[in-house]
Amino acid sequence: MARKSSGIGDGMRQHHNHHPPPPPPPAPSPMLLQRWHWRCLIAGVNCVYSSQFLVPDCSRQQYHLSEDRRTEAAGKLFARPPLNHYLATVRYECYLEQKAGEYLAIPLEEKERRTCPSGLKCLSYWSYNLGSDFSDILDAALATWEYNKNLTAMEKADQVGCNFSEDYLTQEIACFFRPIEP
Repeated sequence: MARKSSGIGDGMRQHHNHHPPPPPPPAPSPMLLQRWHWRCLIAGVNCVYSSQFLVPDCSRQQYHLSEDRRTEAAGKLFARPPLNHYLATVRYECYLEQKAGEYLAIPLEEKERRTCPSGLKCLSYWSYNLGSDFSDILDAALATWEYNKNLTAMEKADQVGCNFSEDYLTQEIACFFRPIEP
């Protein structure tokens, strides 16, 4: 049974109150998934160009999950909250929530765009479904996202779907859940 975790919400408020910590070692790897004509704005960022997107370099192996843990996370993320839960009372448009299991199994450059009306709603859903077992991964992703967002100081761009901040965080979390590659 999914457990409710308030760690993400608390972590988000905490990061807004003071400077967020630097990204996890070994080195910062800014997550920039940008559509169409957007470009990496940080010197030295590691990106792979694939037709429409610049995809992040997911090289932080210490946060990658084993296949069993990845399967467990995918199962929890793919579940919907109980009908009587407040998260189930709104109409969901966020593919991050609806297709999270698929996101963990396919390359980042193949992921479709998502429509996220509320980044906080998406975070609440992840936090609720994953429970405390994966809170360290989500907290690390959130901290890295906050750090890089402040570092780039990029303005939000008009676009269909998620705004830059929400999509940025989505990709950061996806990187932490990406399997270890040979």
